[in-house]
Amino acid sequence: MLTHLSTQIELKTCKQKLDETFQEYYHYFAELRAQVYDIIDREVIEHFSNGIKYKWQFEKLCDDNAETAEDFKHTVQKMIASKERTRK
Repeated sequence: MLTHLSTQIELKTCKQKLDETFQEYYHYFAELRAQVYDIIDREVIEHFSNGIKYKWQFEKLCDDNAETAEDFKHTVQKMIASKERTRK
């Protein structure tokens, strides 16, 4: 739980931890994002992408070429769902 308003710098420097799943990273990033105002969709997508620990996840995200926050959210949710299906 966050106890202060996040800044664009915190969002930009948010990185997926080695022991953190993609889904956990996404949820933490989304918490930070919800507290940052005055930021455009492209910056949000860029900051999230730059924090991903695995190159293949980064490439998959870039392959879908999300332009808006809605496109981005949809792409990430597809990636999470796909990963969950492969675990079963």
